[in-house]
Amino acid sequence: AILDGTGLVMPDTPELRSFFGVASVYAPGGGLPRAHVLTLFDAHAGFLLDMAVDRGTTQDLRRAHDLHRALREGDVVIGDRGLCAYTHLFALSQKKMHGVFRAG
Repeated sequence: AILDGTGLVMPDTPELRSFFGVASVYAPGGGLPRAHVLTLFDAHAGFLLDMAVDRGTTQDLRRAHDLHRALREGDVVIGDRGLCAYTHLFALSQKKMHGVFRAG
């Protein structure tokens, strides 16, 4: 399985701005609402298995454990360095899964 996160910019509506927020580099009232999307894909078939959507300031590792529910014993999770942490590898090993992540 491939686990990866990305950011999305959305239309500037009061509801989206309130829920997702904007990057802190903008002056008050500036910028556009941003979301963070973490996706889990089946590496063999290319299917989207699960995803999590959060505020734009969320890091990949924050919701990675939530997506483990779509995996099965023996699965191998591949990801970038944003997902490389001993706690993540430990969580995978407890479910008899494996992780391959870039360390640096």
